[in-house]
Amino acid sequence: AASTGWRELGGKLRLLLVLSTAGQFGLAIFEGMFALYAQERMGYGPVQVGAVFTVCGLVMAVFQGVGVGYLSGRVREVAQIAVGFGLMGAGIALLLVAHRLPLVLGVVALLALGMALITPNLAALISTRGGASAGASLGMQNAANSLGQVGGPLLGGMLFAWRAGSPFMLAGAFLVGVGLILGWRERPRPGLSGA
Repeated sequence: AASTGWRELGGKLRLLLVLSTAGQFGLAIFEGMFALYAQERMGYGPVQVGAVFTVCGLVMAVFQGVGVGYLSGRVREVAQIAVGFGLMGAGIALLLVAHRLPLVLGVVALLALGMALITPNLAALISTRGGASAGASLGMQNAANSLGQVGGPLLGGMLFAWRAGSPFMLAGAFLVGVGLILGWRERPRPGLSGA
């Protein structure tokens, strides 16, 4: 009976869990590969790389604390998540053409803004969908996140060994594609709550 319950819960949450894995996959590629890419292609040292990650963390923290609260109730969660994937993918892809530090910081802020839209909204939807099993639902989300956090650097490292810019090209295209598909799914079915 317990295994049946888990299967049913997993079925209800399948798409949201896939989105959680996808978001963490993209973020992990950025976090795992940026220092190597920046050193090889931009000549960055620890100070510049540290500044980039500081901006990334600050934007995520501030926007999750202020921006998402403001948007809650005004913009549907699924729409915010779709926009978040688009922003995140665009930010990662733009790292391929941004080389001056101020521009890189702006692009990384865009990426972080996207992730700040994705993470809390997915957690809210998963918790709501889980109903009485909200705790188990969030546990499943943590497992999905971990899958992305492991897969991102693994694939990113192999791609980086092949061509330095390829992890960002792949992750950018993938995340923008996820955002477009999610937005397209949401548009013709406005009554849909939570993908």
